[in-house]
Amino acid sequence: MTVQCTCENRFPASEVKALKENSFSSGLKEFVLNTWKSFQAYRKNQRQRRIDRQAFDNMLRLDERALRDMGISRDDVLWASRLPLHENASEALNGIRSYNIATTGWKSRKHR
Repeated sequence: MTVQCTCENRFPASEVKALKENSFSSGLKEFVLNTWKSFQAYRKNQRQRRIDRQAFDNMLRLDERALRDMGISRDDVLWASRLPLHENASEALNGIRSYNIATTGWKSRKHR
């Protein structure tokens, strides 16, 4: 005959209940803490994207020559500035810039 040894057999019921509650409580605390950290990271990311969008507004104030020196056009900046906030418009504009440079043999005035 085999006797199964469980927590209830080794510890008083009040201690087993406290252990279970503490385990649940620590798991809940960990879940809440991880959720809060994720939320903070999300908000930080969104804040940075808004700052980037403000930079696009400043870029739109530049003349065509300055934009061309950066390897982009006003239409590229307008397109990127209208992307949804969940997309990184700075990275998208940098991709367009890289494409423009690669396909047109673009060089800045410094390197001509």
